[in-house]
Amino acid sequence: MNKTEWLQSLKAGDEVYVSNRDAGYLKKITRITPSQIILSFNITGTPFDKRFRKDSGIQIGGTIWDSECIHEPTEEIREQVALSRMGREAKKLISELVIPRTMFELSQFNNTLRSLIKSVEKHPGEKQ
Repeated sequence: MNKTEWLQSLKAGDEVYVSNRDAGYLKKITRITPSQIILSFNITGTPFDKRFRKDSGIQIGGTIWDSECIHEPTEEIREQVALSRMGREAKKLISELVIPRTMFELSQFNNTLRSLIKSVEKHPGEKQ
């Protein structure tokens, strides 16, 4: 099934992968119209919708700098999203547990953490 056929087969409740310039996330479809796929959000108490073209999956109203696109969530994509989430959670936990005392220690700590995260992201299927 090609992307156009997949997009046409989507229905409310289906999960899609939404990618942007920096990253991506999994989200369930709220509504479908004959020409649009609609995802609803409620960030900080302010509800809003994002709309995507049903024929291409490209966001309606996005700019070159902040536009998003819908893709089929393959197993590999799901794994990458989970690894990214774990990396963010690990970074947060480590930063709460370890408080460097000097700028030099902070710099070393950040370099080590970045290397660890890059290693995990480069080799998502391998056990570290």
